[in-house]
Amino acid sequence: MLKRYSPDLGLLLATLLLVAFGLIMLSSLSVYNSYTKISAQKIQEYCDSHVEVVNCEEGEGQKYAEQFCTEYNCNNLYFKRQVESAAVALLFALLGFFVPMAVWRTLAPVIFLGAIVLLLLVFSPVGASYGTSRSWLNLPLLRSIQPVEVAKVAIIFYFAIWMSKKQNEIQTLQGGFLPFVILVSLIIIPVALQPDFGSVLVLGFVATAMFFVAGGSLIHIFGGGILASLLAWPIILSHEYIRVRFLSLFLPKLAEESDRYQIDQSLLGVGSGQFFGAGLGNGTQRYGWLPEIQGDFIFSGIAEEMGFLRLIFLIGIFFYIALRGFRIARNAPDRFSFLVATGITAWIVLQAAINILVALGLFPLTGLTLPFLSYGGSSLVMTLFGIGILLHISTLTPPEQTARRNDSRVLSSTFSVR
Repeated sequence: MLKRYSPDLGLLLATLLLVAFGLIMLSSLSVYNSYTKISAQKIQEYCDSHVEVVNCEEGEGQKYAEQFCTEYNCNNLYFKRQVESAAVALLFALLGFFVPMAVWRTLAPVIFLGAIVLLLLVFSPVGASYGTSRSWLNLPLLRSIQPVEVAKVAIIFYFAIWMSKKQNEIQTLQGGFLPFVILVSLIIIPVALQPDFGSVLVLGFVATAMFFVAGGSLIHIFGGGILASLLAWPIILSHEYIRVRFLSLFLPKLAEESDRYQIDQSLLGVGSGQFFGAGLGNGTQRYGWLPEIQGDFIFSGIAEEMGFLRLIFLIGIFFYIALRGFRIARNAPDRFSFLVATGITAWIVLQAAINILVALGLFPLTGLTLPFLSYGGSSLVMTLFGIGILLHISTLTPPEQTARRNDSRVLSSTFSVR
């Protein structure tokens, strides 16, 4: 049995800080949307049971909903759900922390196949749409889940074991790159068909990052990237909403005002926060002006209420998590753990970067959540599970050995420069 050492407390504290901060911001930013959602549900319930009432939605139904929300708190629907998700996510984090890596190595093929099955189930009667994407499953006794979040972990586990076995062939075309492309496609194609443009980017980048650090050829990576970009354009042009997003970003003067509404409101929220913010609960974008402010655009809501100075601190925490994650990967005791830690860190960091760039109007709309902060149970559960895995890997290397490794690298780099 492997000896365990103390986990990376810096990574643990940074993660808990982000989760706690996310819940605080969600309690403020989701008030209006919570009230609106519950009120609409109560109006519908009342009018369905009182079909004889004329103009029910605007009259008796509205009165019933207002009375209900006077007696019960209708402002914290999303907050309560996120707290419940956080409790489940902490259990998954403990699962990731205490289960040995050998178990995940054994289960990796099963998890990978299971993720593909879940992605395909999205197109069955249990699949559900939200907005422009069919990306959810409504399963009995469970709240809706998003299979692509499971797929992000699945592809990391499976590629880690596959690349560990292919160490001597990874740089070849037949034994390395072509099988890599086929395996990536098994996950990415179902996601692209939903379509979920943001998750395709994350999955592709994470897989490529793992392939690169495993020793994959840069020529193959760049060639494959160019080919993938050329193949992606027909898909982009075939979906009007994706085409509009690219047009709004690169040629904003040619886009309709309604097409840029969400990003314009996001920038308005970011800009109006200035240096110190309007204060918790004092933002105006949360009152229905910025759609999905509790989800994809929570960064803009935080910017408005907390201000630019606190945003720097927030982004700094993500940088810190990146540093700790890649440090854990560098000091991992075996190739499988090294690749898993690299994949998890790349996933969290890239998704955070894309979400923030979207909020700042520097990247097309993707629908990606901001890890640890945005509303979304599936995202929170799987990212905390990933952090649990990272913390577990951090316990496999003794602190003194990590220090010796760092010192040797410093000395070798110093002598090489001289």
